[in-house]
Amino acid sequence: MTTESAILVVRAAQMLAEMCAEVGDVEGVYWATAKGLLAVPGHEDLVATRLRLQSDRGDTAALHSEWQAYCRVVAHDPWGQGEPSLKMLSLWRELHANESYPSSTAGSI
Repeated sequence: MTTESAILVVRAAQMLAEMCAEVGDVEGVYWATAKGLLAVPGHEDLVATRLRLQSDRGDTAALHSEWQAYCRVVAHDPWGQGEPSLKMLSLWRELHANESYPSSTAGSI
């Protein structure tokens, strides 16, 4: 897939996810972001959308699972630093701090 094609897929996924969120279609948000993540694994805006949705739903297990999946992708990205960006770490800390009960999950930051 060319870079332009990947960017187009991600933009379309973001737009569809936003439209789905506006009408309360949670499954649509997951579907759209999943398609975008197929084109660009670990895309921060798409992952952030999914993390926020998990947090808003109060699904701590899914929030941790989503974060761990993102961390695995980042760790194996040949172009990256192997660690989450400061932006994503900040979001994780914010969402993690808002959890209603403590959770111990290996690999969480």
